[in-house]
Amino acid sequence: MQLAGASEDSLHAFVGDWSARSAGNAWQLQAASGFGSIAFVLEHTTPPILHGKSGLAQKGPQPGEASYYYSLPNLKTTGQLLLGSDSFRVSGVSWMDHEFFTGVEASDVAGWDWFSLHLSDSTAIMLYRLRRANGAISPFSAGTLIEADGQIRHISSDEFQALPEGWWQSKIMPESKYPLAWKLHFADYALSVTTPVENQELDTRQTTGVIYWEGYVNVTGDKAGRAVTGRGYLEMTGYVASARPRL
Repeated sequence: MQLAGASEDSLHAFVGDWSARSAGNAWQLQAASGFGSIAFVLEHTTPPILHGKSGLAQKGPQPGEASYYYSLPNLKTTGQLLLGSDSFRVSGVSWMDHEFFTGVEASDVAGWDWFSLHLSDSTAIMLYRLRRANGAISPFSAGTLIEADGQIRHISSDEFQALPEGWWQSKIMPESKYPLAWKLHFADYALSVTTPVENQELDTRQTTGVIYWEGYVNVTGDKAGRAVTGRGYLEMTGYVASARPRL
């Protein structure tokens, strides 16, 4: 019995009863745990969004301090969610990121704050704030604004602000804290980002070797005075000193 495997010819990977498989212009995702299971179909509705310069996102001053990075932010999603004995038909929109590296690290990056947000005006925004070990924000922080018509605008580090406000104490390392409330400013947008679930901290020291926070967030704010709302995903690394990530 195979515990895990992957195809070399197409997208088909599995670990136990977790699997991802391509099927035409869609992906089939299945996973199960002690509290339930999912069986989702994610359909491509738009071409991939290439971040940075034709998909190459520079993370530091050296040529190799970079990654190839693209997103599929509008995957039409349908399927079944099982929680205990309760079964639900669900539908929505999913966001998939794929980022792969050259292997050369940006040595001065101590962590990052990464936002992927869907907004009620049918736009989407990806922003990442790279934090240096001395507390400064790296000038290689960047983002991409995806307009409702599919047009994209690349955002440089001097064109946005991501300001932390409220803090939450780590349950795994109580001496460490994560910022769980943020103010974002870019283009004509002024947004507040918060989460209804504070404890979304992950301990992956047995696999990837880090402790970090990633999870669901809510968005409120305005664009040029007009109210907008949204929801999305936030990833924060490097706040637990004993488990700093490496780019």
